[in-house]
Amino acid sequence: MDKGFVNIPDKEFFGIDEVCSITGVKQYILRFWEKEFPKEVVSENLCTKKGIQNILYIKKLLFDEKMTMDEAVEHVRLNLQTDEDLNCSGWQIESVQEEEDDCYSEMFENLRFARKKLGDVVCFVEHLKDSHHWH
Repeated sequence: MDKGFVNIPDKEFFGIDEVCSITGVKQYILRFWEKEFPKEVVSENLCTKKGIQNILYIKKLLFDEKMTMDEAVEHVRLNLQTDEDLNCSGWQIESVQEEEDDCYSEMFENLRFARKKLGDVVCFVEHLKDSHHWH
């Protein structure tokens, strides 16, 4: 699984098919995880944004960090007991809106830079035209 951004639409509730599509986890696996992990993590929040974040975190533990199911369950339980957010271990999940905002911000910054550089080129060409009497 690629560490990075996952597009989670900015809405309150999701259908189970949407959850499966966003997380890449099949429905029968989610149902199994509901039985294995604390209910606060999966069952109660399955079709919410927080639930999707938790599912992605569990998927990271199992597939990226190669934890066994028992290790992942214990890891999640320990994080719950210390009131830590499950998503605080370097796993970044952003909503579509936040990712788009970042993308647009970077794009506009690049456009401003390009505009300035083009302005410099135009000034240089104008200078060359004047100094060499070009028309």
